[in-house]
Amino acid sequence: MPARDVNPAELPGTRAHLDRVSADLDAGFTCLWLVPDALVASGTAEDLLSRLAARSDSARVDPPGALERRVVAAPPPDAGEPPDWAVGHPAFEDPVVTPEPVLVPAIRLVDRVSRVVDDEGFPLAVVCAWEEDDPDAVGALLSRMSAAGGPARALVAARPRDVRSTAPDPLTTRTHWWWGVVGRLDTAVAVAAHRPPGPGLRDLVAHEVLVEVAGPDLDLAADLAVAWDGEPESLADVVKAVDGPPVPDRRRDGARRPPADLLDAWECGLVDLWEGRVRVSPRAVGDRREAVLRSLVWRAQHRALTPVLDVGRAEVEAVFRTRASTAVLAEVSPDPQAALELGPMHWAATTGRRVTLPAAERELLCRLRAARNALAHLTPLSGADLDRLDGVWTR
Repeated sequence: MPARDVNPAELPGTRAHLDRVSADLDAGFTCLWLVPDALVASGTAEDLLSRLAARSDSARVDPPGALERRVVAAPPPDAGEPPDWAVGHPAFEDPVVTPEPVLVPAIRLVDRVSRVVDDEGFPLAVVCAWEEDDPDAVGALLSRMSAAGGPARALVAARPRDVRSTAPDPLTTRTHWWWGVVGRLDTAVAVAAHRPPGPGLRDLVAHEVLVEVAGPDLDLAADLAVAWDGEPESLADVVKAVDGPPVPDRRRDGARRPPADLLDAWECGLVDLWEGRVRVSPRAVGDRREAVLRSLVWRAQHRALTPVLDVGRAEVEAVFRTRASTAVLAEVSPDPQAALELGPMHWAATTGRRVTLPAAERELLCRLRAARNALAHLTPLSGADLDRLDGVWTR
């Protein structure tokens, strides 16, 4: 997918997450690092694990590998001693026995870890649990490391299904979920890598829409950055083209790990914690797509255009004050020190012609007020609305 063009290891959220894991390892804790299957399938988890391991004096524990096939010769059956007259007769020679191949189990995980820690002297053993074939052995290893104490410790990278155990001892083991790692800045970086923001108003709004709509779904961010034309009306069709399986609509805030009923969706990269809220990717909202996208587009436009509306209001106010009488200014704002708002200025400029503004400022005032009113009523601006606003803004 296009998102792979952006190295996740270089994103600020990822670096902060790896720093937290490294800090616990440096403090002497064993760490269980839980990542979604989507991160493993893309190869990102392997890359990040290598980067984590390189920060410490560590050695990677060899995977179990396939069962070894050895040939073991079985002894011939004991038929007793032949009589003297039969010695040398072909019918009484020892039968030829073909050795049978025997499968010999690979070395146990705990023994492979012991080889790294005890025999080779590394203080940190790095275990890639998705390469193991026994989740119980991974869980037993965590329990063993917790009980053993001492300077030796392990970094166990796993998907939830790769480890079966009771909760690790928090006195010796820290658990880090790949949850809430990606933030708004990370998404913005991923979007900009595929679609550098331009100088225009439409470019500014489109960038914010891409970030808000994609949220923590960096694959979706990359897909939209490449395929979407910036028109609000076409966004739903582009998202529909990359749909995933629907995820139940449940609002949760501030969870410290993926909720149990959303674990499968998290494994697929369709749910994550983003800016303190559990976010379901628009790829996975099913029939709610139109309503979800409408809300996200409004939120993005509000974020992008609020500073623009403030600057435009101040520009109109500067001209308005030079054209309005003291009596009109008192009508528009009883407080002479307060800023003049768009609504009252529009009323004064269009009702009874109390104030005559130049054509450019008058049209800017109308467009700013229309945009402000739409956003205040939770209504996203259409492509035509944005074009009209952009037309007066860039003059």
